[in-house]
Formats: sequence, C-alpha cells, structure tokens
Amino acid sequence: MNSISSEDMLLLLDKWKAESVLLRIVSTNSIGTFNGIGVLTAFDTETLRVEDGKLWAWLIRYSSATCSYSDPREAPSANRMENQTKYECCLDLQFPPSADQVILMQLKETA
Repeated sequence: MNSISSEDMLLLLDKWKAESVLLRIVSTNSIGTFNGIGVLTAFDTETLRVEDGKLWAWLIRYSSATCSYSDPREAPSANRMENQTKYECCLDLQFPPSADQVILMQLKETA
C-alpha cells in the first residue's frame, strides 16, 4: 500500500463516481464485517456514499482516516494472480486509534 494525497484520492473518487465503477466494499470494525458490491453515488471532502441501488447504502465519514492506495501487482504473491483478475485498484481507509478499516476495491469489467 502506498500513501495517497487527499487531492489524488478525490480525483480517484471523482473518476469512480463519474464512470459508475463497480466497487467491492469491505468494512471491518470491532463488531463485525460488511462486504458488498455497489457504486459510489456521492462524496465530498469528509464523507462518501456507496450503495447497491436496491438494499443498502453505506455512508463513510473518512475525514479522520489514513488513506492508502494499491493495485493488484502489489499483493502478496499468494494472492497476486487472483487479485489481478478481479480488481483494478484498491483504496484502504484506516481509522486510528481503533482497528476499523474500510477497503474499496475497483472491480474489473467483465466481457
């Protein structure tokens, strides 16, 4: 994972929203894990909203998060091939001092 500036993160979020990119969202905190596929429908400098359009919407307040970016080529070798076939890139949001984490993974388009 590589650190990403807030400006670059906003550019990536803007691209994801404009192109209605499918995202896998994995949110982990002390009480459990949420895992779903949806699109980024809104964002600003403090929050972002991912939803599937039918059953759920996830509002994430990321202004206090530490943000990192990666692509599948940076995955550990055991996961690299699987990740390269599924995902374009990944945005990882860590929320210190807790161990809360939200990962947004851009799914590759299927033919």
